[in-house]
Amino acid sequence: MMRLGQISLLCLLFALSTLVTSSPIKEYLHGKAGDCPPQRYYIKSEHEICHRLCEKDSECTGAMKCCPDNCHMMCKPPAQEKTGSCPDFGLTAGKCNYNCTSDSECPNSSKCCPKICGKTCVPTVSDLAKPSQEPTNKGFCPQEEVYLCAIKERVMCDDSSCLDGYKCCPKICRVECQKALEERAGSCPAADTDCPAGTDTKNCLSDYNCQTFYKCCSTKCGKKCIKAENVPSFLKEIH
Repeated sequence: MMRLGQISLLCLLFALSTLVTSSPIKEYLHGKAGDCPPQRYYIKSEHEICHRLCEKDSECTGAMKCCPDNCHMMCKPPAQEKTGSCPDFGLTAGKCNYNCTSDSECPNSSKCCPKICGKTCVPTVSDLAKPSQEPTNKGFCPQEEVYLCAIKERVMCDDSSCLDGYKCCPKICRVECQKALEERAGSCPAADTDCPAGTDTKNCLSDYNCQTFYKCCSTKCGKKCIKAENVPSFLKEIH
């Protein structure tokens, strides 16, 4: 017969095995379910700057995984193929940067398809026949212009290749998919602002009607596009 100590040890080992196989612990030790999309082809620059935007899956939101992309590490949705067919854009010589390698990197029902000389997210053949839908990447970029940098960094997206709620936005010297802001950064002056003068202060309904660094603000003569106040320093014009 088993002694009390042996029984206690077995109970402890069973409890530990249950803990390790629980979802949060298993995810931390072994990563989230699914495989990373294949790494993208891109034309390397003379001075490659590598970015580690994550170290492990637990740093990525939702089901996204921390995946290698050449010398970079970034959060990507696990590889998955969607239904539907890619449009035929014809073949061209040469190669271009890939903005995706898996359908999972594309918003809604769009697929990762060859287009001209690279791969990017496009609507399927059946979706192209439907009425145009509201874009899923509405909103504003946290940073609205790329800095004037000595080394031009890799562009990691285009306007069509960001998941719902994200936009292809500047990030210091590079461009990548980022969580979109609901309104342009900065704030409006006091609500009782006098009627502004100048060609930039046009009538507006929302920030979408205003140019970079301007917001749609209430004035004594209606809503006008006015230069935003309290803009984060990294957004300010530098040229």
